[in-house]
Amino acid sequence: SPTLVSHIVDHPEALELGRLAADQLLRSGRIEAALSTLVGVLAPLKLVMPATPRRALAWFLWRRARIRLRGLGYRLRAPSALSADELRAVDTCWTIALGLGQVDFMRGASFQALHHLLALDAGEATRIARSFALEAGYAASAGPSAGPRIERLLAEARKLVGTGADARDGAHGAAFITLMGGVSAFLRQRWSEARTLCEQAEAVFREQCLGAGFEIATAQQFALWALVHLGELGEAARRQPVLLREAIARGDQYAQTTRNVGPPAIIMLAADDPEQAREVSRRAMKAWTHHDFQVQHCFDLWAMLITDLYAGDRASALARLGSHWSFVEDSLLLRVQFIRVQMLQAGARVRLAASSLPGAEAGLVEAALADARRLQREDVA
Repeated sequence: SPTLVSHIVDHPEALELGRLAADQLLRSGRIEAALSTLVGVLAPLKLVMPATPRRALAWFLWRRARIRLRGLGYRLRAPSALSADELRAVDTCWTIALGLGQVDFMRGASFQALHHLLALDAGEATRIARSFALEAGYAASAGPSAGPRIERLLAEARKLVGTGADARDGAHGAAFITLMGGVSAFLRQRWSEARTLCEQAEAVFREQCLGAGFEIATAQQFALWALVHLGELGEAARRQPVLLREAIARGDQYAQTTRNVGPPAIIMLAADDPEQAREVSRRAMKAWTHHDFQVQHCFDLWAMLITDLYAGDRASALARLGSHWSFVEDSLLLRVQFIRVQMLQAGARVRLAASSLPGAEAGLVEAALADARRLQREDVA
C-alpha cells in the first residue's frame, strides 16, 4: 500500500518491501501505483522522481557528466561489506531504470545514470554486471553510432556474470545481457540479430529463471517488432495472439499494451483491416496509465497516423498530428533515435498526403521537406 509505505519509511524492512512492491507494479504496467509507492521509498534516500521530462534531462546530463569524470573502474566487494542503505540505493535505482525504460524514457535514463554510478561505487559484482548491461540498452537510444560503446559495455557485463555471491544470478545475468544485446540491436535497426538474441534470451529466462515475467515479455516484444520490420508478417501475425493470451492470463498490463500498440498495427493493415487496427490500439490505451505522455502513447499515435493514411483519411491524420505533436516534443522521446525516425517519417507522410486536400494550409510540403532533411542526417540505412 502506498499509504502504508509513506507512514513507515523509517523501518528498513518496510522500505525494502515497498521497493519490491514498486518493482512488481512497474513490471506489470501499474505505473501510477508504482510512482505513488516510490515516493516513500525514495524519500529516505534523499531522492525524488523528476517532476517533468526536462527536469529529468537536467539530472541525466549532470549524472552523465559525473560518470565521465569518474570513469568505469570499480573495486569488487562482497554484499556483506556494504550497508543496507548502500544496497537499497542501488536496487531502488535499478527498479526505476528497468521499469521505466520502455515507458518513461527520460526519467528512466536519469535513474539509470545514477544506478550506474552507485553500482560502480558499491562494487558488488552482480549489480555491476546488470548495470553495464542495462547501460548498453539505454546507450542504444543513440542509434548505430553507439555500436562500439554498446559492445564494450556488454563485454564488461559478461566478465562479471556468475561471479556474485549468489550463483543463481548467473543464468539470469547471462540472459539479461543477451536481452540487452537484442534490444540494442533492434534500436540500431539490426532486425535479424535482434530477433535471434531476444529469442535466445526468452528461452533461458523460461527454462532457468524464476520471476522473469517482465524480462520474457520484453524479449517477446522486441522479437515481435523485429519480425514486423523484417517483413515476416505471417509469423508476426501467428505469434501476436498467443503472446497476448499469455499476458492476459497473468494480468500483465505492460505486456498487454505493448502487444497492441505501435508496430503490431502493421499486422492488421497487412490483413486489410484498419478498423481492427484502430480498435485494438484504442482498447489497449484505454487500460493504460494517463500519467504524462509515454512511449506507449507515442507508439499509439504512430499507429493511428499510419492507419489513417492507409484508410485514406488524410484530414484526420493531419488533425491528429497537429493535436499531439507538442506532446511528443515535450516528452523528449525524440531523443531516442528509433522513435525520432519513426515519428519524423510518419509526420512527413501525413503532411505530404494532406497537402493536396482542398483548402490545405500552406507550407505542408515545405514542412515535409524539413522532416526529410532531418531524416537524411540520421545514421540509419
